[in-house]
Order: sequence, then structure tokens, then C-alpha cells
Amino acid sequence: MKVYRKATRRRRIRTQTLYGCPLTRNRSCWCYALCTPRNGIGDCGRPAGHAMLSRTQLAILAYKTRVEAR
Repeated sequence: MKVYRKATRRRRIRTQTLYGCPLTRNRSCWCYALCTPRNGIGDCGRPAGHAMLSRTQLAILAYKTRVEAR
């Protein structure tokens, strides 16, 4: 009769582990842009991609503020 031992060591969570969105109750590992980011950080604690602006978007925003200031 063979006896199996239960593993007693606990492993740490890997750094590349993806945590899901708390608004979808961690059922999805990608961002659906559902949260309202504060200072560029989403509710999950990661940088919110939907809060970042590209160079083109920043240029359009700067142009619109210049035109409205006239």
C-alpha cells in the first residue's frame, strides 16, 4: 500500500499572475473600462489604460483649449 503525503508548503502568488477587474468580480483578467480612475489608477490598483491619453489626443485637447480661449 502506497501512502501519499499532503503538501504542506504554501507557494507565493506569482508576480505575473493577472488579477481580474473588481467590478466584474474578478471574472475577467482584462480591463473593460468600467471604473472611474483616480489619478490614472483604476479600482484594481493598476494603471487604467482608458485614463491615459496619447500624443495625438493631448494635441487635440491643447488645440481645443486654445481655440476656446480666443
